[in-house]
Parts: sequence; C-alpha cells; structure tokens
Amino acid sequence: MEVRGESAAEVLGLLDAIEQEVASITPVERLRTAYMHAEGWVHIGAHLAWLADIQVWKAAIRIALQGSPVTAFKHLLGGCVVGRTRVQASSINIKNNILALYPDLGLVCKVHRSQGVRDHQALFNEYQTLQMLSTIDGVNAPRPLEFNDRYAPALLMSFQAGCGPTRGHWEEAALAFAQQLFSVYEHVGVEVSCLRDDAVYARYLDGGMQYLQGQGWTADEAELICGVLARYADEPVLSSRIHGDAGLGNTLQAADGQLQILDWELSRSGLIAHDMCKLIADCEVVRPVYVSWRASYLQSGEAGTLRELAVVDLLIRLDLHDARDYFVQRSAGDLAYVDMKLGLIRTRVRQLCEGLG
Repeated sequence: MEVRGESAAEVLGLLDAIEQEVASITPVERLRTAYMHAEGWVHIGAHLAWLADIQVWKAAIRIALQGSPVTAFKHLLGGCVVGRTRVQASSINIKNNILALYPDLGLVCKVHRSQGVRDHQALFNEYQTLQMLSTIDGVNAPRPLEFNDRYAPALLMSFQAGCGPTRGHWEEAALAFAQQLFSVYEHVGVEVSCLRDDAVYARYLDGGMQYLQGQGWTADEAELICGVLARYADEPVLSSRIHGDAGLGNTLQAADGQLQILDWELSRSGLIAHDMCKLIADCEVVRPVYVSWRASYLQSGEAGTLRELAVVDLLIRLDLHDARDYFVQRSAGDLAYVDMKLGLIRTRVRQLCEGLG
C-alpha cells in the first residue's frame, strides 16, 4: 500500500476515508480498489492487503509525526521549521513498516507499525548493521543517522533517489547485489563449518519427525525431509554476516546505475547460501558467480556448491507456520490463496528432497 499527499495530515485523512468504507466491501474488492483524492492518492496493490491494520498505521503515523527523530537533526534542515517539515513529507509508504520520505532534505524516517519488542529489535539491528556497512568499501547501503525509540522504534537514514531495477536490468542488478554481499562476507569474515552446526538446521535435525509434523508436515513428508537432513548434516557450508532477505525487491537503482541495498533488519550471522538462494531465485545468473566465489573457501567444486544451495533452499522452506501466517496476512485471509501457496511449498520441498535423495 502506498499513500501520497501534500502533507501527512492529508494522508491521515485518506486513511480515515478508507477505514469508513472498508467495512462495506469484501476482501477481494479491497485488493482491487483505488481510493482517489483531489491532491493525492492511495492505491492498494493486489499483493499488499494490510487493511486490517489501518488503525495501527494511523496511530504509528501520528506517533512518528509528533516525535520524529528529525527534531534531533536541526543542523541538517538548513533553517527549515522542523515541525513544518515533519508534516510535509513528500510521501509516506506503508507495508510492514512506514517510510516517511524527505527527498529535499536527503532524509528517510522508517517507523514500524507494531510496538512489539521484536520490531524494536529488528529496527535497531538494521541501524547497527548500517553503521557497520558504512565502513566497508564497495557496499552501497543507506547511511544511518539515528535510531530513536522515545515514541516508537524509528530509524533516520540518508535518502537516495531511485527505483527498483526493471526487468531489463535484473541480471546487472543481481550481479551487483551479489558482489556487494561478497564484500560484506569478506570484511566480516567467512567461516567454514558443516550444516549441523547451523542452529536452524540443528533444530529440525534434532526435532525429527515429531517437530516437523508439529510444523504442519504430514508423516510421509516429515520422514522424507528427515532422511535428507540426516544425510547432509556434515555437508560443508560457509557462514558470515548475511543480509537475511536478499531479494531484488530490497534494492534501489539510482539514475547513474548505482545499486543500493535496503532493508537490513534481518541481517545476522548465518548461512551465506541463504542469501544466495534468495538472490538466485530472482536471477539465475548469480549461481555460477557464487560457485566461482565459493571455490576460494571450499574445494568441493560446482557439485558441492549445488548440493549446499539445494539443502539450504529446502531448509528455508520448512517453517510452514511462518509461511501460513505470512500468506494469511498478505491475502487478507483468503484461505484458498493460502492453501495454494502452501501447496506450492510442499511440491517444491518434495522436489528438492527427491533431487537430493
């Protein structure tokens, strides 16, 4: 969902109008309806159905506007009236979080919808990660200015104009993304270990069929998965500080072609193949590049790299509870859609298991 207007007050007015109307329309209609306004617009995309949280958004926007960390950066505002600046963000974008954009000032204010501890920690983690990234040559990420949790978890960052890479530039963007990630891994340090040493892998390996069935897998599926996990537990893998959600949707391409990597909230110590699986899913051209880069650390050749990618691709699909929650939220509770997406996961997991078997 994206909200644009001349001021934040106008944005709140648009949300008020949606809130009044939403009770009278079906979930499917909600996904297809565009709400127009004389000086701005609101569009609800078919894949972003967050209408159930309108009241939360409104409260979070008001909190952000009343206590924006922009107030801590008067020296950056060139004499502008801070209060006036806060209510004249050029746009406010709403998904899992709220982004208030101030391109004239070179600022972005990122605020979470939820006030939960998890969201607070994720945003603070992004702030710390961006601080670290700012010291690495060859990595283009937003410059962190301040983390402020006085009113709500909020992160103030530098603004860069740009847009997501277009289809015609996906290969170029994916390769640039991979090279920047390699720079991060090399700066932080790359550790060689085996899959059983990864905490997530160990949880499924040790939990066995009972744990998998508790996640929603059938007995036959759980038995198949357990067999693969046991077989590859000693497979060598590379670990480092990863992005955690390395898809092309989390990038911004400037007019000069420079690629900026966004959304580092999920960055953590983890399997490098986790990032690579996500990126390869967007653009296959990354696969041979990763095979070549990985050879500097492990001499298992292309076959070893492909095994690593396949097992980690399997691993990141095993949490059916998390997947169900995500698809329920994304579809506004459309259970047919949820079942269809979970069915695709089951099919892909079976394919991976059979290929690895």
